Amino acid sequence: MPKETPQKTSKQRSPAKRKEPKQPPPPPKTDESTWRQSRVPLGKTICATDISTLYRLHADDLRGLTYVEKPSGKIRDMKEYQERDVERVAWKKHGSPERFEAHLDKLEKQWNARPGQTKAFPDPRLRWSATGTVTIISSTSLLEPENPEERWTANAHLRHIKTLLPPWLWRACNTALDKTEDPPDGFDDVLMPRVANWEREAALKGARRLAGTYPVRPAVPHVPTPAVERLREVLEQAPKDKKDKDMEVWENDSAEGSSRNWSERYEAQLFAALIEVIEAHGVAGWESVRWEVYDKYRDCLVDLKWNRQESRWYDDAADWLYGRLVHRPDTASSRHCHCSDIGRQYNAMLPICRI
Repeated sequence: MPKETPQKTSKQRSPAKRKEPKQPPPPPKTDESTWRQSRVPLGKTICATDISTLYRLHADDLRGLTYVEKPSGKIRDMKEYQERDVERVAWKKHGSPERFEAHLDKLEKQWNARPGQTKAFPDPRLRWSATGTVTIISSTSLLEPENPEERWTANAHLRHIKTLLPPWLWRACNTALDKTEDPPDGFDDVLMPRVANWEREAALKGARRLAGTYPVRPAVPHVPTPAVERLREVLEQAPKDKKDKDMEVWENDSAEGSSRNWSERYEAQLFAALIEVIEAHGVAGWESVRWEVYDKYRDCLVDLKWNRQESRWYDDAADWLYGRLVHRPDTASSRHCHCSDIGRQYNAMLPICRI
């Protein structure tokens, strides 16, 4: 009988290890006499807690620095240091301003790579102007501002961020940043741009996380139909001025002043028009026209806002994009669909909110 030919066993190759891209080397250490000037306003102070969070320095690093003790309302008084002195310590620890900033960039990448990260990276560079100078702005330039898109894409980082955001959100966030009410502490609001490039970069990075909370925006508006045209007529009548009879205004206890919202009477008209759209075109029709309601709310009441202290975005109008809401007494919403029968009817017709 013929002998069976033994089968050759092929050796399995171990999967090739994926090479991690090489990180660029940090900038070289430089002589202290060549270091740039500080961008921190002269005389600004910083507390020990913020030093640890922002500059990644600890008590041993701060030995020899002068500080002032101030009451904190706790067992221990608060220590306040001159921030320029603290910044200098960080530079010395790392070998130069550029090496310290490279260290921050590395930490920021690690921070943003964390699963579920929603907070902005705590970066001391965002506290002050990135230019280090204060430029006098003439009255002519205030009346005739530069092309805003030139300001929004002033460097490579900003141009790259533009490619990562939906165009509507990129424009909305930059417009909101240009309307930021207060300049950073220590700067006159007439003498410098309210938002420096460093802060714009950080805010727009935060907008990338915000983008994931929105449904897809349609490329074109819904075609005109009787139901859609009726909704647009109601939106054209949306109250915008606080003196309008359909604008509710109430004073806040905080320093924010007054708050505004559409009256229950106007919202009832709006809910009725939205119900008509759903009855005529189904949920798909609503998914399109809800963006027109969202845009109108932002235009009339509250636009996107970047909170400097919290390093996060707020968008009160987004409630009008969501599906069915579950009302909770301790949760505020700009869509008062729980306050009236027609509002509850509208809410019940919507798909379950998944955002």
